[in-house]
Amino acid sequence: MKRLAVVALGPALSLTLLLTGCGKQDADAAAADTGTVTGTDAGGGGMDGEATAAEYDLATAELSLPDEVSWRGYRIEEGVVSEPGVGLGNAHWEWLCAWQTEWVDAHGEGPEPAEPERAGDALDQLRVAPDLAVFTEYSDEGTREAYAEMLRRAETGDPEGMRRDIDINCTAEPLG
Repeated sequence: MKRLAVVALGPALSLTLLLTGCGKQDADAAAADTGTVTGTDAGGGGMDGEATAAEYDLATAELSLPDEVSWRGYRIEEGVVSEPGVGLGNAHWEWLCAWQTEWVDAHGEGPEPAEPERAGDALDQLRVAPDLAVFTEYSDEGTREAYAEMLRRAETGDPEGMRRDIDINCTAEPLG
């Protein structure tokens, strides 16, 4: 088993460490999860920017965003090497932030959703998040428990946990 880590540092270091440093996954499982990408060494170790971007693109192809939200794309930086899972994690976290923001915007300030159908659709998407690799493979138990509690609170109409998570984890530009 290999602990995932990021070699490059940037403005979203804490987010990337959360996504890639908290879980364990062997190279074969990482390759199986993300498909085959070029730019990796034979042992499944470091991935160049092209390979990490390809991993990101594979993940985004399987997910949908709220209306009028677009994928940022993975910014390739020369000389940056990442472990398998960084592109996938960035895509999953971008997806999660988009749907959290959609839910908070649709819910509004009151105890009842301002736009019930839109808020319900967003909450349905957020219920899928615990099944994504960002949680199953790359997050520790504390992160999974915190998300479950935040989701439970959102289901009862309390947007504060979701707002706080957006403020902490969704405002910085991700690596790549």
